[in-house]
Amino acid sequence: MLTNNLRPNTKKTQADILTLDELDKHVGHAVTDLIALQQEPLIGGWEEKVVELLTTDGNKRTFFGVEMWTKTPVWRPNKNVSVLRPFALVRIQISTTMVNFFSERMGIDNEMIKALRPLTHPTGVYTSDDLRVCHATIAPDLSLKDFALELTDFSRSGLVEGQSVRQNLLIAMKQPSMKLVTNCLARVIVAVPHSCDIERLISAYNLLKSPDRSRMTSETANPYLHVMINMLVLTNFNVWPAVKIWMVEKERRTVSSGPQESSAWYTGVFDEANERKQEEENFVKVQF
Repeated sequence: MLTNNLRPNTKKTQADILTLDELDKHVGHAVTDLIALQQEPLIGGWEEKVVELLTTDGNKRTFFGVEMWTKTPVWRPNKNVSVLRPFALVRIQISTTMVNFFSERMGIDNEMIKALRPLTHPTGVYTSDDLRVCHATIAPDLSLKDFALELTDFSRSGLVEGQSVRQNLLIAMKQPSMKLVTNCLARVIVAVPHSCDIERLISAYNLLKSPDRSRMTSETANPYLHVMINMLVLTNFNVWPAVKIWMVEKERRTVSSGPQESSAWYTGVFDEANERKQEEENFVKVQF
């Protein structure tokens, strides 16, 4: 329930369009919201609704008009600690766990993100050492001299402060002299700073490779997974042009139909059946 209340921010940290330079901003927003939840519950959230629907009359607790039964444990480590946990304690524990996750897991790439700033934020002022580190991080296979010269020229091409990497890539693609910068910016965009796509693929594979499909080979599963993972793109694909081309083509069937192709029953359907019928007629004419 807590993650549902924070869905806008947590979703942004797991989006496929998230780039390395945007990670700090979205993670910072999520952590700020989580820390705020440690002080007070979310306005209009599930905690307020549960408190409104839960009534207590002595030892009797009613939720949605249904009396709740509380089981007393046989053994407790500390008898002075209540069995019932208040909402605030649960909220603080969950939010603290999520803050630690965002701080530790999502902060692994901080050094690399810092090294890429000359490329992701080209309007800033950087030293030669900064350019060397950036080159070694994103483009060690390319010329350092050409990288430094192109990046310097690109930073002087009238860029606006605060533009995203995608916007800078579109600008670089329009300049024929910025091929190396275009290549490096494209590398930054495709480097997704999370593993959500891999986790989605694993979940899709577990759903596909059920016990009833234990004999399914990798050659069969790969196309299914490709369609399943890329469904958002395929749903926008207009199939009618492909259907029209298929309907216009004369030869649509490339797989042999077997012995029935030459059967007299399929005369007029398969050429093999027509040829066999013609051969039989010629044979009869020769005999008589």
